[in-house]
Amino acid sequence: MALSKRERVIRTFELQEPDMCPVYFLGFERSATSYQNLLAKEHFKEFYIKGKTTKDNWLKSITQYRFFNSDIASIDPFLKVKPLFRRFDMEELKRTNKLVESIKEPFINITRIQDLKPGTFYFNPISGRLWEVKQHEKTGLPYPWYVKACYETEEIIREVWDLYGKPLDFISDEINWKPRVWEKYCDVLSPYLYPMANIWGSAMHESLLEGIGFGRAAYFMRKKPEFVHEYMNEQTKYNVEVVKRLADAGVDCVMYWDDLGQKGRSLLSIKNFKEFVLPYYRKIFQTCKKRGIFVSQHSDGYIDEFAPLLADAGLDCLQSLEPASGVNLAELKESLKDKMSFMGGMDSSRILNFGTPKDVEEDVKKIISIAAPGGGYFAGPSHQILDAPIENVLALRSSIEKYKKYPLDIN
Repeated sequence: MALSKRERVIRTFELQEPDMCPVYFLGFERSATSYQNLLAKEHFKEFYIKGKTTKDNWLKSITQYRFFNSDIASIDPFLKVKPLFRRFDMEELKRTNKLVESIKEPFINITRIQDLKPGTFYFNPISGRLWEVKQHEKTGLPYPWYVKACYETEEIIREVWDLYGKPLDFISDEINWKPRVWEKYCDVLSPYLYPMANIWGSAMHESLLEGIGFGRAAYFMRKKPEFVHEYMNEQTKYNVEVVKRLADAGVDCVMYWDDLGQKGRSLLSIKNFKEFVLPYYRKIFQTCKKRGIFVSQHSDGYIDEFAPLLADAGLDCLQSLEPASGVNLAELKESLKDKMSFMGGMDSSRILNFGTPKDVEEDVKKIISIAAPGGGYFAGPSHQILDAPIENVLALRSSIEKYKKYPLDIN
């Protein structure tokens, strides 16, 4: 008997074997060539949802997930935070080197990167990161690019907190967190997929290293550890409050976004990770558990040495599992199969971009054969799809459909 998409998702989070591996697709990078090429194809247009009212126009954003027959997607109906960004005068910042003086103008409400012109800089006051809107060289479309850390001194951080508030103050009380909003959202989406809400805004590890800066963060961890703990605690308050509000709305699974690694190595030492990051992750994960929420975390890069610590802290599922970064999914599955589930792992950077359709199929077979036995695996690519050839994207989709069913038949 076929399970509903929600049933399939929940069983997988519970480390049980469902009728087939649920599909999780992180999505296309909308500015890149793969998505733009697909938009022009007739076979892609059949996945559009037609005949919906203006009120339900958000349904059109799930076209890419329907294309991949996703069972679960990281989308929700809630506005995430108060407006985060404002247009930023980079030249003024260079001249004065005074961040606070440069951001005293009110924030503007940006709903999409597409609303900003290439060359525009914007600042995130929660994380302290400065971004620039770049233009894709092939499609001409805008995309965000991290520029620099702006929270380089304790004084700047405290001035911004005094000016705009701490991270918790950016949660808008105007958001309708009522259960009926979430129930209606799930009901309308139920023919297509099951939604997983997002914890947006405060990626604590990234805020520490990209908001304060790698060098300055290392200095603070050595010389002012008490301030690092204060900073991380403020970030955690934001995340915990978002989890509580999502739980009150009836959400039962969430995705947290925070990168921990790079190619071949973690970004922090295990010692510093245990001291300055893990205790705060534990607070978030345990809040989820107390509220009956399954929590997944997306992390790029090499994650292997941190994965057992995350599982012990209460993380239910780990997403990305980039093979190009040296992640050994077979070892993670063997050692953590009774503690956490896994999402992704299919090579979306090397094989999908530069291999053949046959290479793509063999990679799908390999990853499913490693991660799917016994359950606890969400099938899909490790990351967003950028500039992969159309034939490889189609091979990825068809291969997942071919090999995802239980009992597994990987031949």
